[in-house]
Amino acid sequence: MRGRGKLDLLLVLFLGACGQGDPVVVRSVHLDPKLIDGGSPGEALDGAEQLVRTFRVEGAEAAASDLVPWQPRNAIFHPTKSGVGSGVRAADYRPEAGVVHAAFEFGEPVRADQFNRIELDLISFRNGNATLTWESDERPVDVPLGSLRVDAVTRAGGAETLVLSLVGHPAWRGTIRKLRLFPCWKGPQSYELRSIRFLQDNFDGGADPSSEFASPGGDSGLMGPTRDKRRAWPSDADVPLVLQFDEQHLASFQVEVSATEVAAGAQDQPTVFVVEIRAPGQGRAQPWEEVARTVFPQDTPRPLPWRTLRADLAPWLGQKLELRLRGWRGAAPTTPGSGQLSHGSLLWANPMLFDPNPDQRPPDLILVTLDTLRADALGCYGGPPDTPFLDQMAAEGIRFEDALSACNSTLPSHTSILTGQAVPTHGVLDNRSTLSPGVRTLAQALRQAGYTTAAAVSVEHLQPAWSGLGRGFDRFLEVAPGATVDGALTLEGVERWLAEWGDGPRPPVFLWVHLFDPHTPYGPPPKFRSEYEARLAEAGQAVPPRSADPPSVGITTLTREGEFLHGVSNGAFARHLYRASVAYTDHLVERLVGGLRQAGIWEGALAVVTADHGESFGEQDVWYNHQRIHPAVMSIPLIVHLPGQSAGRVSAARASNADIARTLGLWGGVRAEDWGLQHQPAGVDLVQLAQDADAAQRRVWFVHSNQAQVGCRDGDVHYFHNLTDYLQLGPDRAQPAGMEFLYLHGPDPGSANNLAGVRPELAAQYQTAMRSWLQDVVGGTHLRAELSPEQEDQMRAMGYMGDGEDSE
Repeated sequence: MRGRGKLDLLLVLFLGACGQGDPVVVRSVHLDPKLIDGGSPGEALDGAEQLVRTFRVEGAEAAASDLVPWQPRNAIFHPTKSGVGSGVRAADYRPEAGVVHAAFEFGEPVRADQFNRIELDLISFRNGNATLTWESDERPVDVPLGSLRVDAVTRAGGAETLVLSLVGHPAWRGTIRKLRLFPCWKGPQSYELRSIRFLQDNFDGGADPSSEFASPGGDSGLMGPTRDKRRAWPSDADVPLVLQFDEQHLASFQVEVSATEVAAGAQDQPTVFVVEIRAPGQGRAQPWEEVARTVFPQDTPRPLPWRTLRADLAPWLGQKLELRLRGWRGAAPTTPGSGQLSHGSLLWANPMLFDPNPDQRPPDLILVTLDTLRADALGCYGGPPDTPFLDQMAAEGIRFEDALSACNSTLPSHTSILTGQAVPTHGVLDNRSTLSPGVRTLAQALRQAGYTTAAAVSVEHLQPAWSGLGRGFDRFLEVAPGATVDGALTLEGVERWLAEWGDGPRPPVFLWVHLFDPHTPYGPPPKFRSEYEARLAEAGQAVPPRSADPPSVGITTLTREGEFLHGVSNGAFARHLYRASVAYTDHLVERLVGGLRQAGIWEGALAVVTADHGESFGEQDVWYNHQRIHPAVMSIPLIVHLPGQSAGRVSAARASNADIARTLGLWGGVRAEDWGLQHQPAGVDLVQLAQDADAAQRRVWFVHSNQAQVGCRDGDVHYFHNLTDYLQLGPDRAQPAGMEFLYLHGPDPGSANNLAGVRPELAAQYQTAMRSWLQDVVGGTHLRAELSPEQEDQMRAMGYMGDGEDSE
């Protein structure tokens, strides 16, 4: 209870500012640049493709010659009933031998700059999952062989047009060889092919543009020439963007700039970006005055990095203003505004007005999610002394003793964290889902409230194009190669942001950082592991042997040849590797907070550190994954760092990671209308919850991925119920739909004694409550993400099996 008085006072001050009185006013606003004619640059660039070549199939007999130089691979042509195009089927179909696809290979090398979009007109009798693969002589060393899955489908008259857009693909460059087209990727190979087209598409917007989610802004989504994607408005050299402000505008303007390879590719000329300003006169227009400029010299390494342009508007306070954003390569255009958008190669990102010296400033908001982290892996939760930094953070903040995850799977749980909604409400049921456009996120609400929003993740299924979680973020750092096993690669990009934010005035920041290190395969980078084991030796602790007799590792695929536990029969050794991963994660969080301190962000920030779910080490006979929703999987750490607060407390209040969105929204001054009436987060404010003496008995609900199970913790009871036949543990351990599990969490923390049969009346009460809760929260739209073959392979390698078995 030490420090309780200071915490109570801080909470009262916060409620007076944000809850019971006037909300904190975020003195910053996002802007929406337009073309001179008032149009959106992204809309102007849509549909700007040019047809390069068409291969039209006139019938089965002529199909082979019509498609030259496409060469059939394991494909036979046959007549169609309609007489249009040609039927195609596999000459040999033996899935057990890996002989499957009726495909085509382009028999000539081509240059990637000749076309960047392929369309197919066909009728597929299975699905439209067309896939393209190729090899390139200029592929970057950190980019795998080219592969692309269909990203758009249109249907008319029973036929489909499948679109494979190669715009911006890192491996689509140089000379392309072994270009292979698989019109039907899965299942029996039977389809009618009518034509194949090559097109040159000069522009392809990024993921999650604001317009797709009924959010203000005409941006073209998250774009950029590197993994650092920014919410951008494109322009060209002779096509400026303009902004108009009334007399109440704020004193500072900033915008971030970069260029695609179309503009930056020629290295013999500099690339220039300028911001110009003028105050409209009563009659004749005033001349433009340059207020900011940056120049990328011709020898700047490509791709161009992002830079921030800032302009002081204080001399024009109280006046109407016009701003003009111009860029060019080489000589400046003599008549800016005279051209038409063709490539969108100059990028203007996150334009904002803000007050550099506000009287009242909301806190910066930090969210750190640590994948697969058991609560009892931290010292402050009774675990080993491997996490001194997180333990110290807990001692100085609020640590919730009993916190639970909304789901046992990474993407559904993170979606609950970022929306405040239960999984059945937001509809992201597993790691192969994508968020419905109708669901509003914390990032969208904070952005509308004036925050700069940024995210960096360490696993692909959290990226925007896959998950839909990019909406509302101004910056999104895509996964670095190797980041799934070493989060330091993620932090490198975040630290570049922190260096930028620490340089001069800025709007308030919301930053989400995700680290994947505790997840399988366990074990930190070799250097850290050696140092960790040396510290154990100094403390008199030996590394457990790999083998044990009798074996203490249960049924798991992770002991197979090629897996990280191959040859391991000692469960203590597997837990040792996990401990080392958690120790490394603690080191990474310390590094992140050190960067936040150096940027002047940490001390005044409200930060939340949590996990998406835990991990099972044999509890419920589940080994080294997070299947089932028993306590080992659903119990998570939850630590809140308060701005300016160093005297912490431990709260017995029961919390959920679905409470985080409401908490950060309230502290960020988000109003109800910023969420939208249909998207209010269902959770509670964690800071207020920590004060509630009765909240230790709070009932918290959670679900299994794919809604295979639903459960709750209520008082001392941990209950869950199979909604479907539970097959994730294998056919020999299948459990029927309707099977119930009821444990007393306090006296039975290992969930060894299922009391559902002993206390059937209590189990029946919880089943009734469960069905009532489901009726209240169900209704979300479930959308599947379209994954490439490589993405499917990556998911399986991490234990996400798919086909109804997605258990993590």
